[in-house]
Amino acid sequence: MLGSLRARRGDRELRLNRARDRAVLAVLLAHVGRPVPVAEIIDGVWGRGG
Repeated sequence: MLGSLRARRGDRELRLNRARDRAVLAVLLAHVGRPVPVAEIIDGVWGRGG
């Protein structure tokens, strides 16, 4: 879904190799501009009851 990704924190590049890292980022990007509750991230990455 996201293809090649690069993320930075200050002047340091972050590694986004794991599928779970990329899934969390996808959930956050889908909700740009608003806080995302932890429960919503969990549902987005692992599904309900997962």
